[in-house]
Amino acid sequence: MDKATAVILRGVLAGLVRTGAISREHFDETCKQIAVAAQGSGQEGEVGRFISDLHQHLRLDDPTA
Repeated sequence: MDKATAVILRGVLAGLVRTGAISREHFDETCKQIAVAAQGSGQEGEVGRFISDLHQHLRLDDPTA
């Protein structure tokens, strides 16, 4: 995943979650689908970091957020 794609995708997903357009469960499912799609691409690590960064960006790993 190139940097521009990652930035755009992060912005879109963050906006959807923050506005309540998608639920946390739907967001988690979307992240799983992104990870599955990356399998065999040689970019699994990069995509995993992207998903982790996205969770951190949205503070989804912080139960007090």
